[in-house]
Parts: sequence; structure tokens; C-alpha cells
Amino acid sequence: MSYLKDLIKDDRGSLTTLFGFSLSVMTIGMGIGMDLLSLTSRSNDAQYLADMAVLAAAASEKRTPWELQDIAESVVNGNSAADAGYDVTLTLSLDRSMTVQVSGEYDYQFLDVFGRDKASYTATAEAPPVGLGKLDLALVIDITDDSTGGLLSGLIETANDYVNTLNTGVVDIVEDNTEVRISVVPFSQYVKIPTEYEGEPWLDVPTGWDGCMGSRSEWWHKRPEWGTKRLQGFTAGGECHGTLQPLTGNLLAVKDAILSINTNENTYLPGGLVWGWRTLSRSVPLVEADTPDYHERRRAMVLVSDGGNTKSYGDNGLIVPGFGGTFHNGTDVNDANLVTAEVCQSIKDEGIIIYAVALSIADGTTLTLLENCATSPAKFLTAADDITLDLAFRKIGKDLRQVRLSR
Repeated sequence: MSYLKDLIKDDRGSLTTLFGFSLSVMTIGMGIGMDLLSLTSRSNDAQYLADMAVLAAAASEKRTPWELQDIAESVVNGNSAADAGYDVTLTLSLDRSMTVQVSGEYDYQFLDVFGRDKASYTATAEAPPVGLGKLDLALVIDITDDSTGGLLSGLIETANDYVNTLNTGVVDIVEDNTEVRISVVPFSQYVKIPTEYEGEPWLDVPTGWDGCMGSRSEWWHKRPEWGTKRLQGFTAGGECHGTLQPLTGNLLAVKDAILSINTNENTYLPGGLVWGWRTLSRSVPLVEADTPDYHERRRAMVLVSDGGNTKSYGDNGLIVPGFGGTFHNGTDVNDANLVTAEVCQSIKDEGIIIYAVALSIADGTTLTLLENCATSPAKFLTAADDITLDLAFRKIGKDLRQVRLSR
């Protein structure tokens, strides 16, 4: 009997020892787990900060490595604890791609019993060169020069400079840009297209046609595609100014088209909008946008006007022999505004981004019309002089730039 009692006492002692040992092992294991979990959390925080820092630097307009380094450091320090002690390094490559590394150290709380007192970690984020990506852009320019300040001449210069820096941020004019393609659509009462299109099945023009285009019958005058109704041209006797430049990657041709713009009288906004829409469409009559990467490309339109509609859809007694379409000779401005709003909405419904720039316009109805035409209020801009016009184009360029992570 006493032997049994002694045995039980011995087992209890063994169990107590075993339990104490197991508890110690579990405590150490939990501590190690907490250390590793904390280290992972710190590493994730560093990655988040590196991502934010490189995107902020890439999106800025700063050019020098030290300015970009300052931005990266400000982002990291402004979004972390004061005692975090992160080291931030930004590297700028020759192609303007950027790399940001955020490094730190974690002091172990439990692993130090095994002789390991701290661990280093580094997070890396990369951003490719900032650019527009694959973009098709229509510059739809009102050439009536309604503004008393004559902003059209400033617009021509600004738009020309804008093309210089559109893709890379540096002067780099090329004749075969595969990333950014641009069309130029000067318009006033009518739009003039290249006479080389004469003979195309979608076009109906008289002998001696000089490129001037009217509209088709209701409701075709609001649509870009050929469909079943041929587009109607007429001989204007020199009344149409500035020839449409179809969508192209030849930026030299784009600049030539802008520099050749001359002023004209009267404005019919839907004419310019529909032809700008055509340059971005993959369907006949203009098919330059119909390339294998069509669905990979963003499409945008910049509508620039220095006045509202002064003409509307309608012949108003004007008769030209051989012309089978409708002129823009009406005087119903309200109707022209309604057609403008409808065409703007149809363009936006196709996923095309619209920027609208009002040049020295004081009329509230026209300002509202242009603001509503833009994709959003933020994409509606006003300019009163050459300086604010330049700022408007800079804002559009910055808005179109794509900033993304590559790693």
C-alpha cells in the first residue's frame, strides 16, 4: 500500500515537471511567433510606404534626383511613427524609371534568447517612366476667334508646344509614335477634310469640291459612322479654313496641322464634335483608330472654344446645286445647343474622355454647355489669357499621364 502511494507521488512530480517544461516551450513558441508576426507587419508597412513614395515622386513634376528624394522621404516620414527610423533611398534611372527602397530594423523581444537581437528588412517599389500609355487624342479646335483678346493665336502656339512634350515630358518629336496618336479637327461653321478622300464610297461631293463638309439628313447628322447614308460635301469657295488631320502617330504632321490653322467666322459646335468623334472611331469613314490594339488604348478629346454656337443645323434658304445634305446656316442657337449636348453625351457613352476648355467666354449658357460636355466638372477648364491657357493644357497633360507600379 505504501509502495502505491510513493508511486503516485513520483508520477505527480513528473507530471508537474513535464507541465512546467511544456508551458515554457509554449511561451517561447508564442514569443517567437509574435516576433515573426511583428517583423512581417513591419515589412508590410515598409512596402506600403515604398509604394506610396514612388508613386508620389513619379506623379510630381520634379525632375532632379534630390527633389524626388525629398518627396519620397516626406511621404515615408509623414505616414509613419516618429521613432520608426526608416532609411529611404530613391534611385532615378536614365529612362526616368524610379526605384524607392525603404529599410528598417526590428528589435526582437523573444528571439534574443537565442542570440538574435534584431532583424533588418527592405521593401522595394518601382515605377516605370511616366507617360500617357496607349492613347488616341483628338484636338477639336474652334477657329472662329470670337474672343476680343485674339486667344486663337496663343492657342495655336500652346497646342503646338503641348505636342512637343505630350508623351515623354521632353522634346522628342517623332514621325512614328506607336503609343500616342493625335488628330486635329479645326472647325467653325463647317469642317474641312483632305480632298484626297474624293472618290471614297462613303463620300458624296460635287465637281471642284474643296474639302468643306456639311451634314447629313436627320438623324444622321449626330452620328459618326457611315452607315447607309453618305457624307455630304460642298464647294465653299474658300470659306472653310484649317484642314482636318486624321489620327496619326506622326507628331510632325500634327504640329503642321496646328500651325496651318487660320481663323474663320461663325460657330457650329456639333460639326467639330462629330468629326472629332470620327477620328477616334474604328468605323468608316475614318478608320485610322482601327488597329489590333484598339481595345488597349484610351481615347480622349480636347474641345477648345472661344465662343458658343452662332449657327444651327438647317439650310435657311441656302441652295447649292449638287449638294444633297444640310447646311449649318440656321439661326436657332437653342437647337444647336441641344444637338451639342446630345452629341457630347453620345461621345461620352462610348467611353471617350472629354476635356472642354473655354477661352475668354463670359456667356453663362455657353459656359454651362461646355462644362456639361466635359466628362466631369474637373475636366472643364477656363482660360482668360495665354498664361492660363498654357496652365489649362498642362493640367490636361498631367491628368492624362499614367502613374503605376511595375514592382
